[in-house]
Amino acid sequence: MSKTVTLCKKIPLVVIIIILCGLSFLQSFTNNLYTGAYAERSKAEFYSLEINATNTERTTDGKNPVEYVLTVTNTGNRVDTFTFYVSIIEVTNCDEPDINEWSYNLDVTLLTLQPAESAPIVLTISSSCGCQVGCKANIAVNGISGGDPSVRKAISTYTTRGPAKKVSGLVVEIDYNYVLNVLYLDTTLSFDVYIYNLQNQQDSIIVWPTKGPREWSITVTPEEFTMMPNSKRMITLSFKIPANISNAIYTIELTAQSIDSPSLQGKDRIEIHIKPDIMIKNAVFSKTKINSGDEVKIRITVQNIGLGTASNIPIIIYDELNITSEHEISKQTIELLEPNRTTDLNIVWQPINGNYNITIWLNPNSTLDELRRDNNLRIEPITVGKALEQDADDLSFYLTFLLIFILIIVWLVIYYKFSKRRNKPGEPETKNMTKPNLPKNYKRRIQG
Repeated sequence: MSKTVTLCKKIPLVVIIIILCGLSFLQSFTNNLYTGAYAERSKAEFYSLEINATNTERTTDGKNPVEYVLTVTNTGNRVDTFTFYVSIIEVTNCDEPDINEWSYNLDVTLLTLQPAESAPIVLTISSSCGCQVGCKANIAVNGISGGDPSVRKAISTYTTRGPAKKVSGLVVEIDYNYVLNVLYLDTTLSFDVYIYNLQNQQDSIIVWPTKGPREWSITVTPEEFTMMPNSKRMITLSFKIPANISNAIYTIELTAQSIDSPSLQGKDRIEIHIKPDIMIKNAVFSKTKINSGDEVKIRITVQNIGLGTASNIPIIIYDELNITSEHEISKQTIELLEPNRTTDLNIVWQPINGNYNITIWLNPNSTLDELRRDNNLRIEPITVGKALEQDADDLSFYLTFLLIFILIIVWLVIYYKFSKRRNKPGEPETKNMTKPNLPKNYKRRIQG
């Protein structure tokens, strides 16, 4: 009988141990299952890219830009969308290094490729005419995988500012670059012009505009001057672009001529592109913390920083860098956007929990003729949490589990102390003593 009682008292402790071991095993099994699934997924999906070029070193004369044709290859085993951007690392090899004397842009900033597929992208680099001869710019092109943002590749190019192509006579260089120099409408604009007298004799020079729109009021200051042998002189070119001008390419040409020898001339021309240049100025989300099922409003501000009016501007918003139809959130068209104006678009998005890359792409198929296309892309990383109800359920589950665990611990402590007190040595075991079998009339006999 005493063994049965002892066994019954030990049963709750055994049950508790079994429950705790079962929970531990279940957690371990779940973790192993998740780890195995993640490892299998990682093994199946492989993202990688390569960027190569046959030539990474070129020389510019300070007037004409140079181009690098780069080959991008998807070396992964999944369809991937790559984002590209350019960064200038440093300018070296000269006494006056200045990164502001260099401009660079890519013809493609977003590219989707199948596995093993390749595509070219073109990097264009130029320097100002005022850049010191001998300066070398280290400019890199960087690529990021959309499937795995940790996969990144970069390739460096080295462009040297060389001397002007012409080595004798008169040389004219108008220091204008559409990337470095910002233009404004109905405002007098001034640019430096360098005149080189590459002769071994002194000469008197006259400079005048030989081509350009008459209504632009093109002037040169000074128009006439004297130059020493093998010397350089800086003069100023000024003009004003009228408002409401038609979208087109306009040419301005200057001619420098020797007064003593009229056949000795130097010419230079620049092209002024009156085109729109649209860009994404800002993207604002209606909520800073987003949960699954929330209705989120995205306000996108688009600005035209060019000189021409833009019309029928397509814009597509995706929730991932992989720009496919299943990731498309919205597709709209901006009917009209004048120079130096902005417009707002409002998008409604209702995501589930997960990590997203909101990709906003203006003029995706280059249907609009604009000045630049490397500023038409904006990517906003967003993390969406679980739904509030799900978070509450999870919290309730964990609190209930914690409460049960605490009650079990308390019960164990009480049981342990009670058992220890009951089994102290030296105490009479009164509870286990049995009464003697007395006759029924025992009390009656005593009373009698």
